[in-house]
Amino acid sequence: MSNQVHFILDEAAALGHMPALDDAIDKYRGYGVRLQCYYQSLGQLKSCFPSDQGQTLLANCTRIFFGTTELQTAEFISKSCGNETIIVESGGHNSGWSRNRGSSSGSGYSESSGSSTSGGSSNNWQQQTRELLKPEEIIALDPRIAITLTAGVRPIWTRLVRYYEDKSLFKRRGFLARLAAAVWTLFLSAALLASASAAARALTSEFHDAFGQQQQPMPPATYQPQPWLTPR
Repeated sequence: MSNQVHFILDEAAALGHMPALDDAIDKYRGYGVRLQCYYQSLGQLKSCFPSDQGQTLLANCTRIFFGTTELQTAEFISKSCGNETIIVESGGHNSGWSRNRGSSSGSGYSESSGSSTSGGSSNNWQQQTRELLKPEEIIALDPRIAITLTAGVRPIWTRLVRYYEDKSLFKRRGFLARLAAAVWTLFLSAALLASASAAARALTSEFHDAFGQQQQPMPPATYQPQPWLTPR
């Protein structure tokens, strides 16, 4: 669709289980709804989707992992990356040396001696399967290394770059030009953050107002005696 609505759900685990998210993932994709959900671990994701443990979300999204320190999540990443075929080499080398000497005595004298040397080596190659990344290797990765898993594409290894580390900022000639580019980038980032915060406050205030009206208690009922029931 030409018009799309993007939802950025940072610390999505704080929202808990919301049926609206289930509908957005399962039904609203065709209406231009796009979600970015951020979870600290796979355990948080499963707790927010108790019905299917988050499998519907994982099957309909691009998964990006970085800074993984939890074993369950690392095992999931390792299995998702799959295996590779490696060549294992084995063999050995041996060598030896021997010497013998003999003598005899009697009416005559004779002596014999000899030596021999032997050696050999062998090399063998064998194909074996291995995880592309083991869980312990994933946990030991640099926190700024991101692994992206998307359908139909091999796992992608990228490095996260902060906005002020963008190479385009340093391609400008002159200190003032680079400084101006850095300041402009910082200004745009601050403006986006301020606008997002203002929108979040407005939505939160509107939600509280609507929720407060729904939860407003009904006034207590008063009894109005009928004229014919009024005691004289």
